[in-house]
Amino acid sequence: MVYKDKQTAHGHNTHTMKNYKNTLQDLATTLQTEAVANGGATIALNERGEMSTPSTGFCVGYGGAQPFTICDTLTETLCIVLGFELQLGRTTFGSWIDTNTGALYVEAVTIFEDRAAAIKAAQVRNELAIYDLATGTEIRTPKK
Repeated sequence: MVYKDKQTAHGHNTHTMKNYKNTLQDLATTLQTEAVANGGATIALNERGEMSTPSTGFCVGYGGAQPFTICDTLTETLCIVLGFELQLGRTTFGSWIDTNTGALYVEAVTIFEDRAAAIKAAQVRNELAIYDLATGTEIRTPKK
């Protein structure tokens, strides 16, 4: 994600802190709210911090996501996690309530056009499932 309002001492373009914080809060709230209401969400951020919802492809988490408990401080926690992911250059995020356990996962995701490639990446990343954006279907990752 590239912000164009202000340059940091390291030469990176960055949003003003207020706009950056608002973007993180909006993203965290949307991912959490949509997961509770609809079982999950996928949100992409453009370089201005505007959110959009991808509608095709297969979402695969980057791996290593820990389940969250929905509580009063969850938005603050998600802002920290999402901010770290943004610093790594990741701009597409997913939330998902595991249908087997009820656990909430929020993480950066990659969108693959090919289902087989998505499943292979999910296996390598030890992901529990992938998500088909076109059909709205959770696809459990087969064991290797």
